[in-house]
Amino acid sequence: MTGNIFNGVAVAALLAASCGGAQAQDWTATATLGYTHYDAESGGKADGITADVSSRLSFGNGVSVDLDLGVMRQKDDTGADATITTLALAPRYTFADTGLSFGAYLERSDLDVGLAGDTAITSYGLTAGFEQDTWSVSGFYGRSETDPSLPAGVDLEDYGLRAAARFAPGLTLAGGWTHTEISGPGGSADAEVIDAAVTWQANVDLGVFAAASLGEVSSGGASIDVDSYGIGASYYVGSQVGVPATVSLELGRTRIGSGGTSEDLNIVRLGVTMPLGGTPAAKLPLNSLAGKVQNARHSAISSAVIAAF
Repeated sequence: MTGNIFNGVAVAALLAASCGGAQAQDWTATATLGYTHYDAESGGKADGITADVSSRLSFGNGVSVDLDLGVMRQKDDTGADATITTLALAPRYTFADTGLSFGAYLERSDLDVGLAGDTAITSYGLTAGFEQDTWSVSGFYGRSETDPSLPAGVDLEDYGLRAAARFAPGLTLAGGWTHTEISGPGGSADAEVIDAAVTWQANVDLGVFAAASLGEVSSGGASIDVDSYGIGASYYVGSQVGVPATVSLELGRTRIGSGGTSEDLNIVRLGVTMPLGGTPAAKLPLNSLAGKVQNARHSAISSAVIAAF
């Protein structure tokens, strides 16, 4: 019954946002095409191609809708391949005089691992936030469902906090805490992610960024850690080539550990980021860990998986 209620609330919010105005007042969108190389310390290697789009449709009456799309296809040195696709839709209404906002979100992350089959997680819920000129804070509460479905009686409950601040021209900090509680007749488990990202636009062309995502899934006395780190730089080449593009390079590492053993994955991410339509040139690549933190998901499970790769 609770899941049906949340589905109804999310759908109603999406319809309200879509009908919020006769014409859109402002549309901004950014796309990043990327290449990723993975090198596991155990000896395995993999390569991936990514495509990400982040957009916002704003109306003249306080209603806006965020839409994020992403796809990652990777193949390892044995020929096995995997595809991760993500979709996130988040309408909200902001009271202009106060900065207070209320909204909803609907997200889906899909992992297709060749012959092993397809696994998906769908999350939906409500958000509330407060925003001023140089900072913002928000919270959320929702539910998640999996496909294939979990055993009867097992529920996934999501909640967390997000915050962002601009400390100086070109310097921003964003991060948050996401918690997913898994409960059912056979016991309970918790998944938690704490993440943060700092970006600095040194001048019109050069930017640097760094991020960390610390994830843990625990049940009883056992736990699995998924910790990801990344540092990189971007350079706007529009002045030289006449195309509003930003090229980027990021070096990252993901460590997956449990019971005293761990596996490290060294990552190199290349990206080309461009605005869509009349959007101003974007400087932060969406395929970077910092970009993933700034556009974080509302499930600790999907957040940790997306950050890891």
